[in-house]
Amino acid sequence: MWFSVGVVYLAAISLADFTIFNYLGFNPRVSDVEFSVISGLWSVVFILSNELLGRLADRGDHRGLAIISAISISVALLLFGLSHGSVLIIGLAYLVHAVSSASANLAFSTSIVELTPGHSWSLRSAEQRVGLQLIRGLSLLVIAILTPLIGEYRPIIAALAAATALGLAFVSSLPPSVTLLERRLQRVFMGLSGLGLYNASVAALIGGRYGIIYEASSVTRKARASPVTIAASAALAAFVGDYYLTALPLYLRSESVTFSQYAMAFGVAGLAAAALMVLAEAYSASAAIVATLIVTRGLWMAFALYLVKGLADLALYVVVSLVLFASIELTLYKLFLSYGLGYNVHTYAVLKELGSMMGSFLGGPALLVGPYAFWGLPLAATAAAAGLLMAATG
Repeated sequence: MWFSVGVVYLAAISLADFTIFNYLGFNPRVSDVEFSVISGLWSVVFILSNELLGRLADRGDHRGLAIISAISISVALLLFGLSHGSVLIIGLAYLVHAVSSASANLAFSTSIVELTPGHSWSLRSAEQRVGLQLIRGLSLLVIAILTPLIGEYRPIIAALAAATALGLAFVSSLPPSVTLLERRLQRVFMGLSGLGLYNASVAALIGGRYGIIYEASSVTRKARASPVTIAASAALAAFVGDYYLTALPLYLRSESVTFSQYAMAFGVAGLAAAALMVLAEAYSASAAIVATLIVTRGLWMAFALYLVKGLADLALYVVVSLVLFASIELTLYKLFLSYGLGYNVHTYAVLKELGSMMGSFLGGPALLVGPYAFWGLPLAATAAAAGLLMAATG
């Protein structure tokens, strides 16, 4: 029950993010620099929230994190409802939304690793991402159809109100914290590893390659690859995406593309991403394949942007960009969970959002600098992301 409610809740929070972010992006009263600053500040708040709340996640306090998220999204709804179109208050509501988003994702990730066996983490994480993309895609298509009739303001209120109700439902659906035996053993082995006692303890306990003891004792084997390096690769990939997606609504102001058309393109992209992620889960991709996808996406986002002149071009650009990133990010997160044994999930979120923040800060102003500068930095980040992934898993 908690899993299904949680997925829908995360989708509602993501939908609120999209509607507020692009409401500001398509608002002619918001300058390119102001838009980039607001977007970047959202990432700052998201990162700080992850850092402050990360210890709750490592302690397994999923209910506490869910309560913080539900309260925050309620405050965001109140602020937006009282904004009367004020960019300052809408920006403040958006920053409070960042707290809700961070705590909701931590609550959900913590629930997965605390309430389900380790062998199912990868599947559960994939199901979450597929469900989120599917619900978000369908919701954006509905918004795209209704926006010409009801305006751009009411869908934001609807998304925030739905998120508030779902946040309360998510808190109610979560069971009390019950740490699985496998999870307890993992903590014991990680503590022993830090004391230099790991090898002796494993030698005494392992009776075979399979079973709960083998799963818990895989710390040393997994440590051969660096979870932090994998997260850094995800951060650079996120940097490239947010660099261009922050600039995209600003770029489209001069191309006669409306908010409704923009939502339609992202709705189609969400459905396509969900379908491809199902295939990605069925056929595990190697690190080399994912690195190739990272490079392909970076080149596509850099050079295909200048071909976007209308709705069809926009839809193709967004679909390819988001579908590629959905597959890349799913695989990178699964690798991070595997090598990190489900701990420090906030580290992955913080590093990825740090990349997102830098992309948000730089994407808008870079439009003013010129095409060569606009291309150069994200292409370098793309190469670094692919290189870090190969170094981490090679």
